[in-house]
Amino acid sequence: MKQFGFSLHVSKGLLILALLLVLSKQSFSIQSYTAGQTLNVLASSGMNLRDAPKGTVLQKIPYGARVKTLQSKSTTNPETIEGIQGNWVKVEYNGAMGFLFDGFLSTLPAPEVNGANLHLYAKKWMNPLSELIEIDYHRYNMGPSVRATQLFKLKSDTVVYFSDVYYEGGTEILSIPNISLEEAYLLAKANFAEIYETTIKAGPEAMESDITYQPDALTRFTLNGISEVEDGNGNVSEVKDFYTCPLINGCYFEITIRKHDNRIFIIAGGGC
Repeated sequence: MKQFGFSLHVSKGLLILALLLVLSKQSFSIQSYTAGQTLNVLASSGMNLRDAPKGTVLQKIPYGARVKTLQSKSTTNPETIEGIQGNWVKVEYNGAMGFLFDGFLSTLPAPEVNGANLHLYAKKWMNPLSELIEIDYHRYNMGPSVRATQLFKLKSDTVVYFSDVYYEGGTEILSIPNISLEEAYLLAKANFAEIYETTIKAGPEAMESDITYQPDALTRFTLNGISEVEDGNGNVSEVKDFYTCPLINGCYFEITIRKHDNRIFIIAGGGC
């Protein structure tokens, strides 16, 4: 089996592209919002509106619904649910008021469940700043290899889409500024829901012998990816600072979510 090694050379190229952009001002994310702000429900099973934090359930709010916050973000007494840290916030939904755990709320539009394509998500919810531009093309004996990019606007932020497709597979990257790793995880988990479910049902025995099964990453947010960090004096240490999850989609497939400065990179793809 040939694994598609996009995590290094594609990400590096996209980081250079991102540095060329004029980045917009800081926007609100899962860690920050104000009273009266509209947020989207990104919990795939929906959320329970409660009469108090951890209180009695008043009603079920479906995935993709929009709620209005009645309080600004609080950072006191945080809780962790499915690996995501957050706080309880009072909200209004269809005239009803109650409390939600804000770890599953986001300014990001909720993707279609099983959309399985980051480009379609960007085209549906963001305003294009350019056409899809082919930046590299090669034809090999087995087939073509094409790299392309497109810029989008999400509110006041510039979003970068990048794809690298070749005859045995490919990858796509969506780079969004001013969101959290957790928000990107929820977006990816919904967008590729069917692939996640297929991997969970198949179990570790379905993985190739050289692929590590990640049961925690399949069901919760976890920083399980290891980076090497140098302190400036030649000393190198390992730190877990990104999310990665091998999946089964006919051939090798992987979701990786990394942060660079104020940008999040959602990397999805693989090959045979």
